[in-house]
This record gives sequence, C-alpha cells and structure tokens, in this order.
Amino acid sequence: MTQAVMMNNEDYILAPLGNRTPTKQSPRLFRSPPQPHMCIHATLQDSHIPCYINVMSWSRVGLPLRPDAPIPLYGGMQVPYNDKSCNNIKQKPIVFAVMANPEILKKNGKTAQNLQDRDTLIDLMLEFVEAMNPDIQFTRRFVVLNNRDLTGELKDIWAVVQRKRAREKLAHNVSQSDENCHPQKNVEDQAISNSILYQERDKDNEINNDDIPSESSTNPGHS
Repeated sequence: MTQAVMMNNEDYILAPLGNRTPTKQSPRLFRSPPQPHMCIHATLQDSHIPCYINVMSWSRVGLPLRPDAPIPLYGGMQVPYNDKSCNNIKQKPIVFAVMANPEILKKNGKTAQNLQDRDTLIDLMLEFVEAMNPDIQFTRRFVVLNNRDLTGELKDIWAVVQRKRAREKLAHNVSQSDENCHPQKNVEDQAISNSILYQERDKDNEINNDDIPSESSTNPGHS
C-alpha cells in the first residue's frame, strides 16, 4: 500500500447524483446505503470521552485513479448515537462515520493481511475526520474492535449521509446557476486578462527594442 493522502474534492470522490431515471440495467447506487466494515475506538486528545469511528463500505466512493494516487474517502461527519442496547454506559460517546470503496477495505481494512497497511489507512481516516471537524484532535492510539463493526445504528448514519448529499447537490446547482446567469462576466474577465497580457508583451517589446543598437551605432562611418 502506497502512502495514503486525503482527498478533499468531494465531486471527485463521489460521482454526481444527476437527475437520470434509474433503470434495471443501471440501478442507482445512492439508494444502497453504506455497510458497516469495522469500528475503531479512537482516543481524543485532552479528553476522556469515548470516541468511535464507524468505517463504512460504500460502492459510491471511487477508487484511486492510479496505484500512487490518493485514496478517496467520504463523510468524516459526526453522527447521532442512539444505540438502545448500550444505555448502561456512563458517558455518551462521540461517533463519526467514514466511507471508503469496498475494494480498498478488502485489501487494507479489518481483515488486511498486512497490519501496517491497515494502520496506515486508519491514520488517514483519523486525519480525514480531523480535517472535517477542526475542533477534534486525536492521539494516534486506536483499537479495531473485534466484537462489533458498528457503534450506533445504521439508519442514523444513512440519514446524515442523505442530508450531506442533499446539501452538496444544492450547492452544485446554485454554482451552476450563477455561471449560467453571468456568462458575460467570464468573457469580461478573460478580456481583462488578455489586455494585461498584451500590455506586458508591449513593455517587453519596448525593452527589447531599446537593447537593439541603432543603425548609426552599427555603422559609424555612415553619414
């Protein structure tokens, strides 16, 4: 496993939802929720609050374009903790969810043959959660739980993912609308940029012309 680098471009990590009607030949993967893969008990800096990261397997998340390319991740957000089976705990934990492609988790996840590859992927996920939650800082002490793959309930994670994707789609539509409403602005910006470029070229030509000797200086005997 090559050194993992976090991706922060969500449009690259997840394919656009689009408005196409799903068909039997091409079902919408978005309607298939992420599935639990492993649960990590992480340690927060300067805090004794229990913290868990649900690592989810989701085909919607892409694969690296090249072997040395960054590993795409999605999510990183905090999810509600409503596990009724654990009401006897003293302190309500903080729970996050991170999604990765099933092929990535198959090679480097819970059942990875190389534990170093697994730990490298987990380190990446900790960094990802920190980037998505600036007030969260982990130590690098963690434990992969063997007795469960999920902390909380899947429906709560799915609801958070759906809200996140809805916000992303809305932001994308607003951005597209702004570009369609102000096409002239882009033309004007390009014209200004070209004008500045031409001015710089003119200045360069003036400097170059000053450096060229005049005819009288190259032919001192000419009258």
